[in-house]
Amino acid sequence: MIRSTTPAERSVKWLRRLQEMGLRYWMSAVIVLIVSVAGAGFVYDYLRLTSARAWLFEQLVALNPRPLEPRFVKVVLVRDDEYWTGYPAGRRPIKRDYLAQLVDKLASANAQVIALDFDTRLPLPTSLEIPKDYERDYEKETDELIRAILRAANAGKKVVLAKIISWDTDAGYELEPDIYQPYGICTGIDKDGRWENPGTPRFPATTQSRENISCGYIALPYDVLVVPSRLQLAGGGYLDSFALAVARAKLPEIVSAMISRFGANLSYANQIPEAQLEKYHVTYSARELFGGTSWKEELASRAVIVGAHWSALAYQRGGLVDMHPTPAGSMVGAIVHANFVEALLDDRVVPGTPRWLPSVFEVVFGAIAAIFLALFSSFWGKLAGVVGLSLVLVLAQWAALQGLGLFFDAFVPLFGLWLHSVYQRLVAR
Repeated sequence: MIRSTTPAERSVKWLRRLQEMGLRYWMSAVIVLIVSVAGAGFVYDYLRLTSARAWLFEQLVALNPRPLEPRFVKVVLVRDDEYWTGYPAGRRPIKRDYLAQLVDKLASANAQVIALDFDTRLPLPTSLEIPKDYERDYEKETDELIRAILRAANAGKKVVLAKIISWDTDAGYELEPDIYQPYGICTGIDKDGRWENPGTPRFPATTQSRENISCGYIALPYDVLVVPSRLQLAGGGYLDSFALAVARAKLPEIVSAMISRFGANLSYANQIPEAQLEKYHVTYSARELFGGTSWKEELASRAVIVGAHWSALAYQRGGLVDMHPTPAGSMVGAIVHANFVEALLDDRVVPGTPRWLPSVFEVVFGAIAAIFLALFSSFWGKLAGVVGLSLVLVLAQWAALQGLGLFFDAFVPLFGLWLHSVYQRLVAR
């Protein structure tokens, strides 16, 4: 009769197995763990697996009972048929009086928020002065855009404009000069966090227009998993991201409560795939706005983001402009911002965690994996071990993300330690 081993006997056997591995094995395992945690980003880039990592994140976040339904935002895209063959005539920067027409159309449709996702920086980044040649070419059409913005704001519409930021190595984030500032629009942020919109003698701002015009920076985070929040400016005050500014204009109470809870410490949110956005008819072509009135009821009382989605070189030539990677695939910038707004207003954003915390989780999981893999002496045992640990890691990632708002990724350390254990076994043979 074969006697089964007791838990205590198995524990002694496993402990003896770990001791037999020797100091050199464990020292090299520690080095592999540290290097793999620190170099995980490089490994993903080198092996072109960044999109696979983003896909996994999206699947983990999506494992939530709350359905992903766009409810707050519509998007109007200036596509090839309009940009290259219509009034814009393929000009860069896009004609400002054309944007004025879009603003008037959306105001007539009773859109609650009109957000323009266009880079409108001035030619000279060190000056608010408009060069005379530039002014001669564009002054009239820029005047038309400013008048349209003020008309919409005076009619009770919230208008959100795009801001460009730069990094001053000595001071922090700064606002780049744009076409709005010479007209007295979004010239700065006061001590209460509100935009200063003093207007000018030619373009006076009423009390209502001052309250209804705001701005947000359109730069997206380097980490595609992160929701852009607020940045502290060098001169003081916090600058909202474009998405946060749109969300604040749409439902200020919800955003204020979120900021009071989390501050600028927002982090992850899942994104609605573009195919699903199409299903709910979230996106419209700019040409539709000039071709009929059927869209008016659908845009009424919504936040509407207007953005670019034309080919870079000519009609259907070259890549599409303003495309960005996301966990749900490559998307145009206006749709990325819309996704962020939906997540903010639908309470699908989790607070950020300290930057060092994911690394701690990765090191702890890696240490557990190193011990577990050392218990297997055969190659097939180690292979089964790494497969099992991969499944455990996915479950741990889901639990950490749903419970703590923390996304840690220990796949590179796990496979690095697996290769280390296999190599050590081959050397020891």
